[in-house]
Amino acid sequence: MSQNEPYRLACEALWVEFEKNGLTLYTANYGEETAAIDSLVNDLSKPENQAQLATINAQEWKDELERDNQAFVEAIRKCSAVRSADDTVTDLEALKELQTAVELLLNVLNTLHAMNEPVVIAEAADISEATTSAKQSTNNISDYGEVVAPS
Repeated sequence: MSQNEPYRLACEALWVEFEKNGLTLYTANYGEETAAIDSLVNDLSKPENQAQLATINAQEWKDELERDNQAFVEAIRKCSAVRSADDTVTDLEALKELQTAVELLLNVLNTLHAMNEPVVIAEAADISEATTSAKQSTNNISDYGEVVAPS
């Protein structure tokens, strides 16, 4: 416990606002997090909380949180506008197309290998080993393009 009673009481009073607006905002999606931070800033800005913010010297922190949240909202808005105008294939889409092409190539190579045509395929590489390795690699990629540990 703080020996500074006014500081402790101010923290306890402000803690209610943090609990009300969520203590795990870092786990929320952008929209939920932004809305909760806006709500927290509004609650901290209420007249009844000004004395507590002054007591713990947190007014500057609250103002910075508000500015940073507004800057984040603006950055997300700009990114969304750029994305909506951009028809470039995303990394995830390119990865999925590449996986499909590699699987098709492996199927063709397996077919040629099974037919012993051309002979150099069997001599150049063990197709079944390559197929297994490629399939393991493909299975280690999530729907979001992230590499995941093999199960």
